[in-house]
Amino acid sequence: PRTGEFSGENIRLGSRGDSYYEYLIKVWLQQGSSRDYHLKFLHEMYEEAMKGVRHLLVRKSIPKGLVFIGELPYGSKGTFSPKMDHL
Repeated sequence: PRTGEFSGENIRLGSRGDSYYEYLIKVWLQQGSSRDYHLKFLHEMYEEAMKGVRHLLVRKSIPKGLVFIGELPYGSKGTFSPKMDHL
């Protein structure tokens, strides 16, 4: 896709999806970031995806308020699952 929007039913990071987002920003940074205007779309896609991550997957634990990332195994309309794969 040409956007950073989630697609499909499973919305998660960890071993099933983090590499894609990691490489969006890594390639943009390694190729000179602001010098290479034609690669700006990589940064834009990363930023758009991270907005979605913050909105849909980032939560705070109760009662301590620790920040963590969970999953939406049944899409954005499904129930939040407070788990994440580790690498």
